[in-house]
Amino acid sequence: MTPEGFARLKRFAIPSAVGVGGALVVTLGLWLGLEFSPLIAGGLGLVIGGGGAAISIPAKPDPEPTDAERVAAALGEIRGAAIAQGERVRALSSPLWRGSTSETGAAAKKRLMAACEQLHGVASLPDIVSRSHVDGDILLLRAIATETLPNVVGLAVENDRMYPSASPDARAEIAGLAEGIGDQARILSEAVGRIESDVIAGTSRDIRQHLEYVRARFAKLDIEDSADFDRAFRELEG
Repeated sequence: MTPEGFARLKRFAIPSAVGVGGALVVTLGLWLGLEFSPLIAGGLGLVIGGGGAAISIPAKPDPEPTDAERVAAALGEIRGAAIAQGERVRALSSPLWRGSTSETGAAAKKRLMAACEQLHGVASLPDIVSRSHVDGDILLLRAIATETLPNVVGLAVENDRMYPSASPDARAEIAGLAEGIGDQARILSEAVGRIESDVIAGTSRDIRQHLEYVRARFAKLDIEDSADFDRAFRELEG
């Protein structure tokens, strides 16, 4: 017997046994225990046994998604994440992000919004959408959209929460952290912009080339409060 034939036999043999056994048990119980007539007991037994067999048939496994479906799902996730992070950035409301109070904070918020918008735009490019498989470009965009950018925005949200009640000295320190947030957002925008330039030029890079570039850029930052960018990329090196 072929493996396919054995799989079909296994799929239906167990439910059939369940159905027959269930029908016999129910029939005997109704006939002998509750004194139903053999005809009625047998009919009910067949109905209940058949239902048990149907329930016992394992569901057919979902088919594996095609490469095109994987690309569409990844890009949809990227665009959705970019929109969600943009909403978080727009919600930053403390004076930290207004130019009259903090030029660095206003610049940081502007860079965060630019990163969100650029990420959404690149994930919508026809040449990206039509990729034949999830390649290094899409992997990096996804890691930025779902891990690194949310981490950087999370730092901004935390600073936004602390700023209104902070002392003057603490406010000055938070404003300094905002500059680091802007620097991180700028690097993410540069990484996304690099992919956009490659798309326009008709080229692409593998994930290791992308990671080397991003790590080198982050390594130049001398800031204490930074996102754990590397954690988001470690799984891509497997």
